[in-house]
Amino acid sequence: MQWIDKLYQQELYSEQVKLFRKWMYAFLFIYTLILLPAAADIWGENQLVAFPGAVSSFLNILSIPFLNKNFYWIIALYLVALLVGFFKPNRTIHFIIWYLYINLYYNAAAVQNGGNNLVALVLLYLAINNSESNQSKTPIDILFNNLSVIAARIQIAMMYAVAGIYKLTGETWTNGTALMYVFNNPEYSLPYFSGWMRQQFWLIDIVTNTTLLFQLIFPIAVWFLSVRKYVLWFGTLFHITIALYMGIFDFGIIMLIMYYLFNPCKNKKRSTTASL
Repeated sequence: MQWIDKLYQQELYSEQVKLFRKWMYAFLFIYTLILLPAAADIWGENQLVAFPGAVSSFLNILSIPFLNKNFYWIIALYLVALLVGFFKPNRTIHFIIWYLYINLYYNAAAVQNGGNNLVALVLLYLAINNSESNQSKTPIDILFNNLSVIAARIQIAMMYAVAGIYKLTGETWTNGTALMYVFNNPEYSLPYFSGWMRQQFWLIDIVTNTTLLFQLIFPIAVWFLSVRKYVLWFGTLFHITIALYMGIFDFGIIMLIMYYLFNPCKNKKRSTTASL
């Protein structure tokens, strides 16, 4: 009951949210700049992979012909919003960033990965979080700030759980051969490494089973402070490896930034350490 009382009495996660937003907004800004040379192919009228239009125009404003023709202005507005969110964070700008991000995401969903989908959800949860505000907060404000982080953490844990459970339904992950198929696919492996890795059957078996075990353990172990740092350190190594040897750099960076939400750092405003 004491911890439940803290949910509406103390800001438990303000430092985690601050670090997360700084790194995530910086990453999204740089990531968007990198995509700009191919922006017409991704978001333009003649985009290479057309979006099927399964969501309303409210969440896919680039499906509106006028806005689609002027998509560069949407991207420019998004970049400005990220800069404002980085230097002058507030609840309004966080909602604007989420809204612009989700519209750019939906219009190019076919070329995104699971990391981008996770960002869309976590940005929405944290959009209601105003822990960075210096104004006095009501118990309801504090409660929503804390619950937004808990919701984001649950979403991250669920991602690992679903990935691990889904792998159990197939044969290749349970018999230790799944990564052999990965390293034989040029789309998900890098040439400087995949050729050598395909010859290391024993190593592929170990890495495959370790990956499966990690994804099944993370959703439970990460909630216990006594082992959390070890889980996060292993996860850091895990995602760096994916980035370097499978070439999915954006996914790796996104997941490392997500780990800030689990960091048990001390809340400077309240001098209390978050225990969840």
